[in-house]
Amino acid sequence: MDYCLDSNVFIQAKNAHYHFSICPGFWDWLVFRVGTVGSINPVFEELRNGNDELKDWAEEIKGSHFFADVTEPAVQEIFSSIASYAVENYKPHVADEFLSGADPWLIAFAKVNSCITVTHEAYNPVAKRKILIPNICEVFEVDYTDCFTMLRNLNVRFVLEESQNGE
Repeated sequence: MDYCLDSNVFIQAKNAHYHFSICPGFWDWLVFRVGTVGSINPVFEELRNGNDELKDWAEEIKGSHFFADVTEPAVQEIFSSIASYAVENYKPHVADEFLSGADPWLIAFAKVNSCITVTHEAYNPVAKRKILIPNICEVFEVDYTDCFTMLRNLNVRFVLEESQNGE
């Protein structure tokens, strides 16, 4: 895959710009572009913890290879390096929170598979209360971007079509 999406991309899409009832084309496009875009199983697990249509969507596409496995030894090795970096450079509770989620797995997977990590988090070199994906991507030389830039780079267009009823 070329782009590996963070949980916050799905959550923000559902809550704002691409809600299922407003822009179903976004969600159809994600599944249609499996191989170009995707995510990882730990992100699936985070989405599955919700109790809404995002959980339903994630469970529906689980078998489509959209969510990649992270058990490959190379991914495990990079994850270990990321974990060491987090423990050595952040307060224990901040490192623990980061390491308990999908973020370090996302970065490790992207590093090993030469993917661009897609997140709504922004690089902030002085952040200490939360470990940000772009900050770790910078340290481990992993490319990252936001959802809107990814969509522009892939020349995605969601076009409004009127229904035959004029609705």
